[in-house]
Amino acid sequence: MNEELVASVKAIVADPAKGPALHDLLHAEANRVIEAMRDEQFAAGTAYSKDELARRVAAYEALTEDLSRAAAMVAYWSKATDDRLVAGLVARLANAMERDNGVVPWLEMFLYPALLVMYAGGLGSVIGGRDGLLAALLASPLIHEREEWKPIVLVLHSHNVIDHSIAKELPGLQRRHTPMSDHLAEVLQPWLAPLEPDQPAFEHAFDRFEYLLGLVMFDLRRAAHGSGWAPVGRLSWRGERRRGVDAEIAEEISAAGSAWPLLSAGLFGGERDRLTESAAGWISLVREVRGHQF
Repeated sequence: MNEELVASVKAIVADPAKGPALHDLLHAEANRVIEAMRDEQFAAGTAYSKDELARRVAAYEALTEDLSRAAAMVAYWSKATDDRLVAGLVARLANAMERDNGVVPWLEMFLYPALLVMYAGGLGSVIGGRDGLLAALLASPLIHEREEWKPIVLVLHSHNVIDHSIAKELPGLQRRHTPMSDHLAEVLQPWLAPLEPDQPAFEHAFDRFEYLLGLVMFDLRRAAHGSGWAPVGRLSWRGERRRGVDAEIAEEISAAGSAWPLLSAGLFGGERDRLTESAAGWISLVREVRGHQF
């Protein structure tokens, strides 16, 4: 871990007057990550193997850890910073590499650093209760794909970065119902321990973030195509024998109505009826996946 970077972020993150300095500091780190992504060790033409898969995943995680930790801190303290900062970092990473020629799993994995920073920033915002940043992080149309500018969440979801069947080939994940979701939780927990050291509280925040990510993605797809879909992560099996985040968030939406933070931030078209319909469809999908697992 780059202790100097983390210490610098801690020193300036809560001071709104130092927003430009924070922007420059983190974008310099993003530059370092992008330059490393262009190294031969991540070349898209290398033959696929399980060993190479495990090596690349670990290498990307080591490369992106410092920026992910910093993004989580920024998101946690976002009341004093600009909501655009973390979303902009995620977009820079996601748009950095051409993904049109090579071995498909390696091309898709060019998005893994962006996914890690997005999850770290999203978790930081959930732990810190910073809903404005979460809205910008999930729904900003900042990723360029197939001649379109797409909302971050429509591109950066786990199945689009490391496919479910590929994720099961990583060590220790062969028998997991939700291998990529489980892996991300295991990787990110120590990175975010300074913000949330309690393991059960971190896991609850992780489930809440993935639930909200799925809800926003489901709604955007429903609005564009008439039907919604999103990957259901580990909250599916974790919510089987306890009160899950799906019930918790449904109660929050019912109680808050039009004042529910993500709705008032402009998601779901700012329409309560659209939120209600998408939430019902998303809950139905979560329950369907849960039923298949048990």
